[in-house]
Amino acid sequence: MEGPMGGPIAAPLAHRVAPTADSPEIANAVAATWREIDAALVPIIGPRGLAALYRRSVHITAQTHPWLHVAHDAALAAADFSELTPLLRQQGAAVAMAGATTLFITFHDLLSSVVGPSLTERLMRSVWATAPSDPAAKDLMP
Repeated sequence: MEGPMGGPIAAPLAHRVAPTADSPEIANAVAATWREIDAALVPIIGPRGLAALYRRSVHITAQTHPWLHVAHDAALAAADFSELTPLLRQQGAAVAMAGATTLFITFHDLLSSVVGPSLTERLMRSVWATAPSDPAAKDLMP
């Protein structure tokens, strides 16, 4: 699946983790990606806007990935990504990757419905395009 402007969003983690990555590696990549999303979007939509989109994304994604309900409960107060990392580590690698990917796609789609596809692609381009070989990506990895 591609975004409306042709940007790849179907596998936002594919360039951040190896195909043989385990759950902790996936969880670390997801955490780094959410930090980048936070940095890119808070100046535009504010912390409450980001929190609302994140909560809604988790709620929708939890319908097909029920283990995410815990993350939704933690996100009720703010865009709290901290519960997501331990949840991902508890899953098998395939389940963690599928859940995280679905969450990112859902978030992207919701953001697009709020600010439009063109602005979404511009705002998210730097997040989706950061590869592990990029110095910026290495700095973000815990």
